[in-house]
Amino acid sequence: MKYFFSILMVAVLMTSCKDARTKQLEEITKLDMLLMDGLRKDASKIDKPTAMTMIAASEKFVAQFPKDTAAARVLFKAAEINKGIGEFGKAIKLWGDVNTNYPTYKRAGDATFMQAFTFDEDLHDKENAISYYKKFINNYPNHPLQTNAGQLLTMLEGGKELNDIIKEFEKKNKAQIESDGK
Repeated sequence: MKYFFSILMVAVLMTSCKDARTKQLEEITKLDMLLMDGLRKDASKIDKPTAMTMIAASEKFVAQFPKDTAAARVLFKAAEINKGIGEFGKAIKLWGDVNTNYPTYKRAGDATFMQAFTFDEDLHDKENAISYYKKFINNYPNHPLQTNAGQLLTMLEGGKELNDIIKEFEKKNKAQIESDGK
């Protein structure tokens, strides 16, 4: 009889954990849809209270279910929302958490790139931007953003303006086209 009640108790606990997980993911999804609907109406305006609620719900989910397959995705989205509301330091931290805790997540490279880009474009922190672009280039050599990171790094290290880099790129392309035509 004790054995039966032990099995029953484990089953009840597993069911209640699954229900909590499902409820939290549904709440995060609902908040995400609210944010996206609001942005479709006015792309320049994000509903900050809803964003803050979603971020808190996302962090709670990841804290409760750190090994869940959805945790990395939820954390990455929370970082994006933080960037969208101007919480750049928090966004960088969450993208760092994605890299540290979920290095095999398919968007781990994107997380590193976004850290670099946020340091560069939003915080104007050249030193950290360079460091994170280098980290991205070294750790994700086959990533689709590899060329972009290299160009941005060149611009930061060389003090070049974006227009100068574009002109150089166009010049190289023109020379390549001319040499291919011969």
